[in-house]
Amino acid sequence: MEEAEKVKEGYCNAPSFSFVSGTAYYVPFEDRVNVPPREDFEDVNKYYSTLFHEIVVRP
Repeated sequence: MEEAEKVKEGYCNAPSFSFVSGTAYYVPFEDRVNVPPREDFEDVNKYYSTLFHEIVVRP
């Protein structure tokens, strides 16, 4: 997980992040990605998969 955090922190031109429970989404006009907190996921790999998916699909 340390490597995944490095990728997130080092992402070039990264959006801002919020970590509110519920659903993952991207807000284009704010260039912000929301992902539920890591504790909301049963599997930490699913958390990072969701986080990276939201980062990658943004324009």
